[in-house]
Amino acid sequence: MNGVYPNINKEQCFQYENYFLDYFNERALKLFRFDTIRILRILEISYYIIIFSVITLLLGGWINGWFSRPDPTKTTGQLFGEILPNMLILGVTIFYIEKIALLFPFPLGQRFGYCPGNRKQIGFAVTVGQGLVLFSTQIRLQGKVRIIANRWDNDPFT
Repeated sequence: MNGVYPNINKEQCFQYENYFLDYFNERALKLFRFDTIRILRILEISYYIIIFSVITLLLGGWINGWFSRPDPTKTTGQLFGEILPNMLILGVTIFYIEKIALLFPFPLGQRFGYCPGNRKQIGFAVTVGQGLVLFSTQIRLQGKVRIIANRWDNDPFT
């Protein structure tokens, strides 16, 4: 919080009359700055989003085919029995998708003074490239969850 004035402690921060304005201005300038590092970070995020998306699309569609189609005639217990193995397999898949994706280093790594592989950038790529795509490929799982949710919406004790 003391990035603007590193020699000021917390108690003094709010006593300085232009503190909030200076704090906002410093961050606003950083927000719209496009230097080499910022561009390389955006490229690295884009690179990993593509890698995670492709791997996840291939594996997610394949895994979706392993499981039976949603059947509204099954009991809630039977549906849970089908959902749990699916979730366990997806959990293991998520773990290994990241391992596989990180086998491919960012090609512009260690150039221009940029150190690739920041967990924050990769975490963002995982969320977008893996989370959204994996959710979208699990059509059968979504159908089973929707059946249970509809039942509970009408009567939670069925």
